[in-house]
Amino acid sequence: MLKKERNSNFELMRIISILLIILCHIINFGGLYNSCPNQALRIIFEIVMFMTLVHVNSFVMLSGYYQSKSKFRFSKLLKIIIQVIFYSSVIYFIAVKIGWIDSYNIVTIISNFLPSIVSNYWFINVYIITYIFSDYINVFINKLSQKEFKTFLIVSFVVLSFLPYITGLKFLDNTGYNFFNFIFIYMIGAYLRKYPLKDSYHFKYSSTNGYRLLLFLIFCAMFFLNYITNNFANQIVGMSNIFSEISTRVLNTKFTYSTPFVIIQTISYFELFNTVKLKSKIVNILSTSVIGVYLFHENPIMREHLYLLLHVTYKTITGYSDIIWVVICILWIFIMGTIVEWSRIIFEKVLLKIPCVNKIIISIKKYLDSFNYHINW
Repeated sequence: MLKKERNSNFELMRIISILLIILCHIINFGGLYNSCPNQALRIIFEIVMFMTLVHVNSFVMLSGYYQSKSKFRFSKLLKIIIQVIFYSSVIYFIAVKIGWIDSYNIVTIISNFLPSIVSNYWFINVYIITYIFSDYINVFINKLSQKEFKTFLIVSFVVLSFLPYITGLKFLDNTGYNFFNFIFIYMIGAYLRKYPLKDSYHFKYSSTNGYRLLLFLIFCAMFFLNYITNNFANQIVGMSNIFSEISTRVLNTKFTYSTPFVIIQTISYFELFNTVKLKSKIVNILSTSVIGVYLFHENPIMREHLYLLLHVTYKTITGYSDIIWVVICILWIFIMGTIVEWSRIIFEKVLLKIPCVNKIIISIKKYLDSFNYHINW
């Protein structure tokens, strides 16, 4: 039986989303938004930040779209953990060797070998927890009728997005970085897979191009409303007690992944790619490196030194022409991360061909299976 290949449209989305993540990290950790001396340039970076807030949610939504029709596999979980440990440990020891880390001890060594425990990668930690619970989430999803599923998502939207937004996170401190928000986004992805949006409501009467235009307009509208609302909140600070309270509540959710604007913006972004008909081996191959690119550039040690080495900080990015250098750095990080990830994959394949390694893996599998837990490898 031929292996079913993922559609290249969503693989393209994964590539674009990781490029947007790199861009946001450069703006954030390079201090381009908070400390850039060029006010006009700061506004541009702020607009970019608001426009690209869909990146994290799009990965989670895609997980729900695919994983809702799949089963939890222990081998996949193990591969993710090994991948994280590889990047954490290799980067740590290289950093020690080249002098980025002056002193080290057993605690720092262990923390880099067990990154999920010490939260080096917040996204991976929450993703792993969501993946572990995916079978149980899917059982719940499959028991719901379409009406029940829709009602559940609406209630979740109100509780996890709308109420935290209008109360400035006082009702519930949900900024989008937690397990509950991931489950919510996961279930939106599952709903879009089970009940395609294009075939629902008035959308089914639209042509493909008309549907795409509508999605694009919704995306732009949500971005614009989010940006305008936050800028208005900045303007009314201190005008009166009521205005200050409103301003505080809005600004508490600035650049978070859980606001109603970002949730709707992500759905339109996701659905735009869902309308694309694309089959590309190059895109599919490049997309295999996406998680590796994230682990490469978002490692805490790399984050501390990378942007200084690339000269993408508020001290060096001061003019409009410097935006070209930012774009070059985004591509450089993606290419270098891809090379490192492909090297890791090759190393892993070579390692698994060694007879003694295979024997160890088989022994571990037999030992775990002996407990009759019916592990899905």
